[in-house]
Amino acid sequence: MVDHLKLAKLTEDVAEVLENGNDTDVPITDEYQKEAQKMLGIYKKSADAKENREVQAILSIIDRDLKRYKGQARATILRQNGW
Repeated sequence: MVDHLKLAKLTEDVAEVLENGNDTDVPITDEYQKEAQKMLGIYKKSADAKENREVQAILSIIDRDLKRYKGQARATILRQNGW
């Protein structure tokens, strides 16, 4: 079961770290990835997502980025994205 409020708070924390954190801070934690993956699973199983390739593509990109950036320092993530 997804705790929507918990995921929202964790997402807010990720945004705060990316915006204002130290270069060594890690925004995508194991806890965040776990909660976000639960939500992605729900969306992927929904009828709209199953029938919409664009939605499936977006969900796949989010999934890929969660895995890619998990455990990386803020500075690394920002540098990889040209910031």
